[in-house]
Amino acid sequence: MSNRWLLLIVMAGTLCACGYLDHRDVCQACRRPLHEQTAYRITLDNGEVQTVCCPRCGLHVQSGRHDVVSAETSDYPSGRMIPASQAFYVENSSVMLCCSLDKLRRDRSGSQYALGWDRCLPSLVSFEALADARQFEQEHGGVVKTYEQLQSEPDFAQPMILDPGH
Repeated sequence: MSNRWLLLIVMAGTLCACGYLDHRDVCQACRRPLHEQTAYRITLDNGEVQTVCCPRCGLHVQSGRHDVVSAETSDYPSGRMIPASQAFYVENSSVMLCCSLDKLRRDRSGSQYALGWDRCLPSLVSFEALADARQFEQEHGGVVKTYEQLQSEPDFAQPMILDPGH
């Protein structure tokens, strides 16, 4: 086998591996890194599992869909997945693992700007135990809400369409 073919095979394998890792390690809604403490997982009736970075992205993705079989969210203290419908959520706390509003960014021309909107805001952190949610609320601010309360909010009225490559 020539060196040229070997190089092509290695390059193709590297590209496939990078694409695979990228698909698994980033939110399928906003393309941000996944965090064990805030991940949200949706299972569809065709068996497909969609993992997103936080409950806010998860609730947007599943909103208005009729093919969602189950949804799980991470218990913030343990990182363990729990049924999303049984979790308690703290909305708008000071903890924002997905967001970076305090950082200045640069556009292609080199000009600086501050990000003023973020799809993962207000932050949404989930808990298995109401006592943990209340303690977190006292320490980091925000408001404790249930799954049903969040689903009834106008913010989740329109579904978020995922990148068709996922």
